[in-house]
Amino acid sequence: ITGALMLATVTALSNGRTAAAALAYGTMVHFRLYPIIHAIAFVCFLNGDYPRNRKLFLGDLKMTKALSWVTVENVKFGVVSALTFVSLNWISYALYGMEFINEALLYHVKRADHRHNFSHWFYGIYLDAHRDAFAAGSAIETVHRVAASMLPMLFVVSFLGVTYAQDLSFALFIQTLAFVAFNKVCTAQYFVWWFTLLPLVLPSLMQSTKRGSLVISLVFWLIAQLHWLAWAYALEFQGAEVFRSLWFASLAFFAANIWLVVTFLRAHTLTPFFARGRIVKMKSF
Repeated sequence: ITGALMLATVTALSNGRTAAAALAYGTMVHFRLYPIIHAIAFVCFLNGDYPRNRKLFLGDLKMTKALSWVTVENVKFGVVSALTFVSLNWISYALYGMEFINEALLYHVKRADHRHNFSHWFYGIYLDAHRDAFAAGSAIETVHRVAASMLPMLFVVSFLGVTYAQDLSFALFIQTLAFVAFNKVCTAQYFVWWFTLLPLVLPSLMQSTKRGSLVISLVFWLIAQLHWLAWAYALEFQGAEVFRSLWFASLAFFAANIWLVVTFLRAHTLTPFFARGRIVKMKSF
């Protein structure tokens, strides 16, 4: 569902249908919270080059310059998507009460997966699993750990969203890949999130002269994942005490993900969707 709604959002925006895109995006964030990371990319994408778009503030010169990024279309997108998200959550709360709030929203804040988790943060979560998260000392350490794990991810994802927003398909793809790499929880289903967007960037990548390095990085990524799975099998099915080895495997997998992100950035050629209100045609390959 998430993948279909993401593709629907991109398709609607590429056809200048902002309200329809916002409706799909708000519904998508209701089903899966993680696509909220793309909000900054969508806001930056809906700039002056977007068809039939215009700045919202046209009066005072100082205000116009400071708020030049605010346009009619990105405000419309924000309002419609926010209303859609809030409405669907309100309906769900009316049906299921606090159970919905806890499972759909608060769960992501207090989630602590120390098994079946590719992330290198799993070992610290495992060591602290016996502590009371709300105890005086533990609460402070928990806040520090959450900040340490989330702030780098938020910075990288936001930077990529702003930098590549005009090439929307690639921005969404590279943001998702970076989010999966840096997130404190990473399971196998997370890979599907960026696999779904990969076909959107393949036309550009097929023209790149760095396809060979991209293939090498993908192979290294797969080997690092298999290496992690070997240690995870020893831990889960054979009962071996290999937590440190599994943690080192998680670090290697994190490095493979970073290499993959960097390689995609180097191999990709920035291709804006729109320029001066008209769609930009990609060269055939």
